Amino acid sequence: MIALKKFSTQPQGVIVKRQGGKTFIMFDFQKEEAQQDSNSEEASAETGSADNASADTSQSSNFYYYRRVVLTSICPYKAEVIAAIINDRYNDDEQKAIIANFTLAQDTDSGISDTKRLEYRQEYYDFQNWRTHAKEIAAQALAATQQ
Repeated sequence: MIALKKFSTQPQGVIVKRQGGKTFIMFDFQKEEAQQDSNSEEASAETGSADNASADTSQSSNFYYYRRVVLTSICPYKAEVIAAIINDRYNDDEQKAIIANFTLAQDTDSGISDTKRLEYRQEYYDFQNWRTHAKEIAAQALAATQQ
């Protein structure tokens, strides 16, 4: 899920919070560039922090978009964190389609156009890059919980 929240300073790396039997992992922070509107305020309130409701939305300088996954375990294991991050971007059907399309693209006798073949390969490489990123985020998140 992509969310928007006001932070007092620029967040770095991965933030892990545990609350009510759940683990919240926030990562990939990007500063909001455009002026906020009422939809951004709703997204900010969605994060569940009390300070979001009273945030001054007329000043966007401290607002950041970020990805967030919520795990229903207070002590998630690495594979669970990786799967949650991957599934946040790609649902099961999308993952299967990417793999099936890549398999088709590898078959030179398939009859698909070269343009489509390149598109399917690029989708697969993007998916693999996201999986690698998910593993990096999971390692950082689990390291943060050990401190």
